[in-house]
Amino acid sequence: MGLDVFAYKRLQPMPETDNRREWFMQVRNHQGHVTFSKDDIEDTEKDFPGRASGLVPGTYSWSSGHSFKVTYGGFDDWRSRLAQFAGGTSEKVWSGQHPSGMPFVELIKFYNNQGVIGPVVSAKLAADFVDNSRKYRNWLRSDGDQDFDDLSIYMDLTIAFLLAGDEGAIQFA
Repeated sequence: MGLDVFAYKRLQPMPETDNRREWFMQVRNHQGHVTFSKDDIEDTEKDFPGRASGLVPGTYSWSSGHSFKVTYGGFDDWRSRLAQFAGGTSEKVWSGQHPSGMPFVELIKFYNNQGVIGPVVSAKLAADFVDNSRKYRNWLRSDGDQDFDDLSIYMDLTIAFLLAGDEGAIQFA
């Protein structure tokens, strides 16, 4: 079992219809479609206010996407190392005692197995990933731990947040 991460770029609402055949034809004629339910968005917003900003429930087509899988434990361990890289700890991020302006906070303090992140927070996280890419690689080298898995997760999330930050979203399942 693991965490599936799906990123979507340029979400466009699909026209609503009561006719199932018409809806199916609309979906079939698009490159891809995804549905964000009211419950998924509300649950995310209840636990992590602002994370789903810019996203409303509905079925969307999207222009391009990216997906990958990581184990739950691997993702938690990676986020702990990301917090260390960013100048804090996971515990401090979760308790709100992290340094002001610390990057990646919205991802470190988030579910490890579900949830959605909308375009507003995705754009912020995309900037964090891009701005810190070189530093992160150097940090991995200086730590003596050039772990391919760590770098792979970092690169996958960079791509995912760049896509989602362009009028898209990320879905964790």
